[in-house]
Amino acid sequence: MRVVTVVLILSAAPMAVSAQQKTPWGDPDLQGVWSNQTPIPLERPLALADKATFTEAESAEIERIARAACR
Repeated sequence: MRVVTVVLILSAAPMAVSAQQKTPWGDPDLQGVWSNQTPIPLERPLALADKATFTEAESAEIERIARAACR
């Protein structure tokens, strides 16, 4: 019974990986609906280049600036 369980698990693993859509050249297929409705920039500002995360104050400031720009 253990052998059957192991065989079933190992045979299902490649199917889970192959379920991801890929381009013909092997990259992930990123087609779909994308939104840019977030106040967090996609690229880290140079002033914050050495920081791993934003502080609460930095995050609040970025959000305030983004909301002001949308008005």
